[in-house]
Amino acid sequence: MFTVWNSGLNIWLVVKWSSKEMKTLNAIFRNKKRLTEAYSTLRDYENEIKLLKKQLSILNRDLPRIEESNYSERMILFSKTIQNRRIIITVRYNLNYKKQVEMLYFSLDDGQGKTKYAHQLQLQALYGHHDGLFKQLVIRDFLIRDPNRGYGSLLLRESLLHISQLFGVKTKIVGKLSFVDEVDKVNHQRRDHLYQKFGFSITDGRISLDEIPVAMLVKERDK
Repeated sequence: MFTVWNSGLNIWLVVKWSSKEMKTLNAIFRNKKRLTEAYSTLRDYENEIKLLKKQLSILNRDLPRIEESNYSERMILFSKTIQNRRIIITVRYNLNYKKQVEMLYFSLDDGQGKTKYAHQLQLQALYGHHDGLFKQLVIRDFLIRDPNRGYGSLLLRESLLHISQLFGVKTKIVGKLSFVDEVDKVNHQRRDHLYQKFGFSITDGRISLDEIPVAMLVKERDK
């Protein structure tokens, strides 16, 4: 029911609803709220579907590279899309006559053609002459051809995690720094920071690690 009230300057419209009309209005508002929530949920689903389609497209693009690594002598240790690039880190072994791991070849492939497998870390396992027991690992080569992308940290981190599983956390790793890195001051600082970041000590042009910091490496990976 509608009632019009004239106060002189203002005209007021008073609406009086019956109980039945109020129930109908409440039902309309409840349905509107449900429809709004359903629409919001539908929009969220649409966004998720778009994201999944994008991820599927990237995966289809990178699948041949993943399959190539999987069917070769290499073992995939890490595979993740970072800044629209699929980063694949693999390892390959050479065995000695006793079937012990003698050389480890870690590689990072970012799918950039000419730099494929150009990012490498090579280590040699040393064993006792008399007892044949594992002694330590020696870094023979560590090459990153595309600096300032975080590839060095990625490759060293995944390599150390794999080494901890293969030889144990207490594995000693040593190496001799290349004089080439000493020429460029920026490269020198970047190299030293990388090794020290993962617990290596640097003394007289040599690096050494007595224990692999697994907890720190896992935390670094989960960032």
